[in-house]
Amino acid sequence: MLRSLELKGLYVITDRGLSRGRGDDDVVAAALRGGASVVQLREKELAREDLLPLARRLAAMCRQAGALFIVNDDPELAAAAGADGVHLGPTDMPPARARAILGPGAIVGWSIKASVEAAHQAEQLGVSYVAVGSIFPTTTKAGATPVGVEAIGQVRAAVKLPVAAIGGINAGNVAPVMAAGADMACVIGAAVSALDVEAACRELIRGFGSAK
Repeated sequence: MLRSLELKGLYVITDRGLSRGRGDDDVVAAALRGGASVVQLREKELAREDLLPLARRLAAMCRQAGALFIVNDDPELAAAAGADGVHLGPTDMPPARARAILGPGAIVGWSIKASVEAAHQAEQLGVSYVAVGSIFPTTTKAGATPVGVEAIGQVRAAVKLPVAAIGGINAGNVAPVMAAGADMACVIGAAVSALDVEAACRELIRGFGSAK
């Protein structure tokens, strides 16, 4: 159920393993207070009977805050929770099938390798945005090879889709990410691992301004 909100700004991805023992509800509430405009639920361990109520709570929180809510990998869960969309990788369900589940207006994000060819393919698949990374070294995705900020500009020039940058982004390096053409800065540890999640998100967003 897509709302008329733009795909831009700070994109926070949950990770209970990095959240200092805090629940996703508390972390997301703080991220939203800090200005996150997109939240993605990324949860691979919870049982379905626990995951659906969580997703519904987070969807309601994002809706109230005027932010978009995305579910990682699982269009069925996204549909059941009333999410705005789903984020998929190249080995996940094809975007067309996800849209058949979620409806034609849903957001379908797609992770790509940092190449113009992959960006064109994503555009042809009809996705809503592409995620490019890992931009910097990261510990949250095993085996991720950094592609650098240059990859953002290459993808930005190749397609008209919104571009999300992901991988090792923090308040100290977000400015060149946005200056390179990213519409969204995706963060995990820089937000959810912070002692003060709200303040960390505000600091990240302040870093956007120094890109101009």
